Amino acid sequence: MSRFIPTCILINARSLAKPEACPSLYLELNTHNVDVAIVSETWLKPTIPSQAICPHGFTVIRKDRPHDRQGGGVAVFCENDRKLESLEEFSNPYECLWTKITTNNSIFYLLAIYHPPSPEYQSSDLLDFLTDSCEKLLSLEPNAKLIIAGDINQLGIKPLLNYHSLVQIVNVSTRGQKILDVFITNATNFWNNAKAIKSLVRSDHLAVLLKNPWSRLKLQEKP
Repeated sequence: MSRFIPTCILINARSLAKPEACPSLYLELNTHNVDVAIVSETWLKPTIPSQAICPHGFTVIRKDRPHDRQGGGVAVFCENDRKLESLEEFSNPYECLWTKITTNNSIFYLLAIYHPPSPEYQSSDLLDFLTDSCEKLLSLEPNAKLIIAGDINQLGIKPLLNYHSLVQIVNVSTRGQKILDVFITNATNFWNNAKAIKSLVRSDHLAVLLKNPWSRLKLQEKP
């Protein structure tokens, strides 16, 4: 049986509340046949309903910056043919959102993350959360396919990568000469080409498009 592998895109939107953002996002997802979009810096507030920013044909789960503070926030958009769930057991004080994406024959655990340049928390505490939540998922499901994606700025992720044998596969600059937007996974054979593109959603970051090398459906499961 063939395994479904989603085409993913990372976007630092610098606000999904700006007037042209939602039409641009819809065009972006459809132009690249995207299945899953991870958006950081959504800049949304509770007064903005999810249906106002979700493109037709997609489901969205979002986490706005808490305490009604300006900026930040993350969201995951998933094509309606897949089941998208929030993992409430991993609630946290950070701009991190654990989700579960289920297809007819695959499950992916995806964390959308935004780590600001000057956080109000210790970066080591965030790293502990990331390490512990990955460990819990892998203890429950040793073959779990993990993805951590978003804008981490200068967060030092090497200990996390080493501890769980994860790989950060974005190797192109996404803002200036720096790689700020990352796609971390333990399923490195599923996505082997991270391409930086100018996003249709106006931003000072490049978007990152990740397609699998088997054109959506061609990876054969071993018996």
